[in-house]
Amino acid sequence: MKTSLSLAAVVATTFVGAANAAILYTNPWAGGATSYASQNDIAGGGYGNFATCYGFFSTGGATWNVTDLHFVGQYFNPPAQAPIAGFTIQIWGDAGNVPGAFLGGTYVAAGSFTETFVGGATGASYLYDMNLNPTLVTGDAWVSIIPDVAFPPQWGWDAGVDANPAAAGWQVFFGTPGRLAESLNLQITGDVIPAPGAVALVGLAGFFGRRRRA
Repeated sequence: MKTSLSLAAVVATTFVGAANAAILYTNPWAGGATSYASQNDIAGGGYGNFATCYGFFSTGGATWNVTDLHFVGQYFNPPAQAPIAGFTIQIWGDAGNVPGAFLGGTYVAAGSFTETFVGGATGASYLYDMNLNPTLVTGDAWVSIIPDVAFPPQWGWDAGVDANPAAAGWQVFFGTPGRLAESLNLQITGDVIPAPGAVALVGLAGFFGRRRRA
């Protein structure tokens, strides 16, 4: 247990250092004991996109410009690292606590993301950091992560620490959708978009400030 907590702290520190913008949302890594399959099998005659996981996040009442993504995943069956050709990252609106309308996506090819070994409970977890095409998000939302990696091994998205049932992940496995038992670890960075009224007030405050100095 102490080892998992220590590793989680290391990953949290790495997340902060990797961010190019403000940290908007964090569901910390739970240490790698549980992982949920998400994968596009690119092996010849393979299974294709047999599993897709969706992680929940929320902007509250704000609007975010999402630009960066950080998460931990692992290899299993067997627990051996394999080449990832790229990641398909897609952001979705919420439709009653399930993934809804498509908001934006990015294909992140090999060489455009980092994969850093962090070990974890199974000794096969890695931290991933990548830039995304900027996507505007307001309210509850979901992000799906699908690596292009030949099976075997399988690749899975590690669980997060958020125990709120509303934050539990979603998975489509061989065409069957279902709620996961746990949330999925995730950190999102980007920019908060000021509300139009707030922008007007900032401009007005600046105008009066200059007037008082005249």
